[in-house]
Amino acid sequence: MAIPYLIDSRRLTGRTILLDGPGAVIETRPPPDIRTHLGARWRREVRRFSVALGWGEVTRVTRWFEPTLHCALEAPIDQLMLATYVAEWSWELALSGLMDHEVPRRSRIRARLARQRDRAAIPELVAFHARALKEGVQLLVGDGDISLGEASQSQTFAWEQPPDPDCIDWPSARHRLPIALVTGTNGKTTTTRLLARMASNAGRITGHCCTDSVEVGGEVLDRDDYSGPGGARKVLRHPRTEFAVLEVARGGLLRRGLSVRIADVALVTNIADDHLNDMGIHTLGQLAEVKFLVARALKPHGVLVTNAENAWCREQARLSGREVAWFAVDPPHPSVLRGIKLQRGLATVRDGRLIYEQAHRC
Repeated sequence: MAIPYLIDSRRLTGRTILLDGPGAVIETRPPPDIRTHLGARWRREVRRFSVALGWGEVTRVTRWFEPTLHCALEAPIDQLMLATYVAEWSWELALSGLMDHEVPRRSRIRARLARQRDRAAIPELVAFHARALKEGVQLLVGDGDISLGEASQSQTFAWEQPPDPDCIDWPSARHRLPIALVTGTNGKTTTTRLLARMASNAGRITGHCCTDSVEVGGEVLDRDDYSGPGGARKVLRHPRTEFAVLEVARGGLLRRGLSVRIADVALVTNIADDHLNDMGIHTLGQLAEVKFLVARALKPHGVLVTNAENAWCREQARLSGREVAWFAVDPPHPSVLRGIKLQRGLATVRDGRLIYEQAHRC
């Protein structure tokens, strides 16, 4: 039987606008007359299940993206599918107190979830995942596999066969490639290719992924849309990669989250009216928040590059708290310059020439 008002339910393996770690999210669209108390009811039901399952007090988030309500919970890395069931059962129980919707008793649901937890449990994977996060290495979670490190230092393991964390050479796993993330509404693929060519001309073996291919060192590994997590994994796991440029599309950010945990630079080209009313994103403000997730992967001294002419980019750059390098096709109006900090300078075009203005505070 279909769950009332449920639009979608999905696992999350990376950072999202709701969670900082793995978990699950449901997208719902309840009617206005019962929605006021649904978020609090759902969070209470999730807490009951998470404690009963031994997960403890997990992070639980409910947020309205008018006209939809998103409900998300964090979960152990080996229990992400179960987390979607917890989210769905909690939704049904929350509804049952507000409308005529019959559900099994909680004790029966708990017993069913406990059996599913036991079947899916891989404690070695949980320990490995936690240690990798603590060590601060690049960690890429795939469908059925997980890897740490990058390029020649990358190691990939099946979910069911993770290594003993004490047997990992963690200093080697911390070897870092230069990584650039590219997103925005327009110009992502063109910018990705341009940056990849620049790095290649500088003598680096460059890997890049975009909407039509994934390539390393000029060799096409595959032709398809690789602007999601799968493309990032192919580039960062390839042993020859010395410099990575990764296109990051909206769909992958919403479907699974930001797969890359550590990057040197993140570029947001612009925010414009495209792909709205899809996967729970209905406004430009919401879309901007999703796109600027890439800033959360930046290293402490990483740089956010974005568009000084775009109001949404200016606002999200301010909220990010990151050092920003700005660009603009035309020199920005003085009123715009007064509202931003040129921490890393401004690139623009004047009289047909590319101009870079040195960093100074306005």
